Amino acid sequence: SNDTVDTRSVEVQVIENNGQDINEFSRKDHLYDLTSTSNIYFLQAAQDGLYEVVFGDDTFGRKPLNGATIVVNYRITQGDIGESVNSFTIDKDLGSFNGGMITDTLITTTTPSSDGANAETIESIRFRSPRSLQTLDRVVTNNDYKNIILQYFPEIKDVNVYGGESVTDSVQFGKVFISVTTNSGNELTTFRKNDILKLLDNKKMISIQNVITDAEYIYVVPKIISSVNYNNTNLSPDTISTMILNAVSSFNDTYLKVFNSTIRNSKFAEAIDNVDLSIEGSKITYQLYKKLKPDLDPNLSLTASFTGVFNNSLVPGTIYSTTFLLSDGYSYQLTDYNPNVDSFTRNTNSSRYEVVNDNPVLYLKKITTEDTETYTVIGSIDYDIGQINVNNITVVDYLENGGINVYVTPADQDIVCKYNNVIQIDLAAVNINTVAV
Repeated sequence: SNDTVDTRSVEVQVIENNGQDINEFSRKDHLYDLTSTSNIYFLQAAQDGLYEVVFGDDTFGRKPLNGATIVVNYRITQGDIGESVNSFTIDKDLGSFNGGMITDTLITTTTPSSDGANAETIESIRFRSPRSLQTLDRVVTNNDYKNIILQYFPEIKDVNVYGGESVTDSVQFGKVFISVTTNSGNELTTFRKNDILKLLDNKKMISIQNVITDAEYIYVVPKIISSVNYNNTNLSPDTISTMILNAVSSFNDTYLKVFNSTIRNSKFAEAIDNVDLSIEGSKITYQLYKKLKPDLDPNLSLTASFTGVFNNSLVPGTIYSTTFLLSDGYSYQLTDYNPNVDSFTRNTNSSRYEVVNDNPVLYLKKITTEDTETYTVIGSIDYDIGQINVNNITVVDYLENGGINVYVTPADQDIVCKYNNVIQIDLAAVNINTVAV
């Protein structure tokens, strides 16, 4: 009788033979392995957003006796309103737990609540239901993995599954990699990752090893120059710029922030040009950045190597990072440009202007107040797949942004993501200019 029931919390108790027999019935979502004596129930949607409990037919699941009493216990939830709660007060007498005292003492948790989710939308149900039936509670195909995880873990927003044999830079046969995003945007806890692996262990092929990898975000910073004919509009430049930013935000929410999404430059430019009839065209360039978080070592004893993969080809000479502190007490940046090394040339075999770096290495650029600049080779770069490798450094402090932001310029106007990457536009960094024509 409550449309805010947390369906994961439903407990069903069947009392029969005038209270002599009390049995707990467990929830099932399929008919596999059921017998006429299985104490199970099914939960299904009813009218007006409610749910109903359905028992077996004495072939697939036991039918309770006539006159049985059915007791159903469950939690009710407020969906995403329960997000980020970390302060509580006790307003009940909990006996020995609080000494029988009701106080106004504020209790603050070490970690706020997360992953609250609202009821699944009708469109989502229409999309997932037939695919869930195809899965049959076993994982063989990529879609099987997705459907099972989304079914059992409602806090998960999106799932990407790929075989280790498909990873370009590190082929790993016999492994299935699973990456997820949550409704809250927080990373899954280790405990929750283990829950997923335990669930899949009972449903996977024996020889397959499942590996959960955290989602990595590639942030896109567009620079937009729109040509506007102000004879065709009464809108001010500031108003048009605001409308363009709103269109960018809508594009971000509609097409991005999920796995395997793509920014098609033509579609993105069309969304901007359609903001107002006065916009006659837009020129868009892109910059990407990724936030890398190597382990910090305040004891100055541990060196770390780390990798950043953009999965898009990059323009040589455009790589740089925010500043970070190393164990020698100096601040540094990452870059692929060293003014003391003449390694950049134009590719004359290309039909377009294309920069080539004959020395694809990554440098540590020392940031000092002196007039001289110091560059030290610290890693390598693969411009084709957009990968940077940093070797053996001891990072003491990020200094800014909660990590090391590595900025690059993509070689192509269309930006793709795959594997465990998710792309989204950094709305706070979007650069919009309107030019009168």
